[in-house]
Amino acid sequence: MKWQESRAACRARYVAKYDDAESKAYDGYVGTLSDEDEIAYLTDMSGVFHFEPGMSVLDVGAGTGSLSKVLTRVSGLSMTAMEPSPSMRNLFRGKPELSQVSLIAGGCDELKDQAILGEAKFDVIVSRQVANGALRRFFSRRGSCKISSRLSLCVATSLTQVCELEA
Repeated sequence: MKWQESRAACRARYVAKYDDAESKAYDGYVGTLSDEDEIAYLTDMSGVFHFEPGMSVLDVGAGTGSLSKVLTRVSGLSMTAMEPSPSMRNLFRGKPELSQVSLIAGGCDELKDQAILGEAKFDVIVSRQVANGALRRFFSRRGSCKISSRLSLCVATSLTQVCELEA
């Protein structure tokens, strides 16, 4: 099996896994950040990267919108979220606080995702889970990548740069 076929199969498994019931369970766990949690998350992120008004931000693998919701606390960002699972997108769309975030189907890991975004370029690409070389083509000239998990946040000016993890 070639990598493109494997990646497509992986995405299909992900989309199949996150049906309505599984997406609701995920949102019940990940999507229940309190105001205090969101502020703490944003504070941790600001120690690694400074978001500025006017920046365009792409949240890849946005799920039900937990990271996008945190970033809506930063005024003046132009937010786009990308998520391959229809059930996850439905829950995302049901959150009024995310109404200003543009939500599109996809995940940046297939060639068709490039067609979805067209010539769009982003100053910042954030993700809780996704990091692959496919993101490189979506960076603006001053773009950077933020990769976070519950325990760490990584910042790089390009995807080929070695990242230092912040605990």
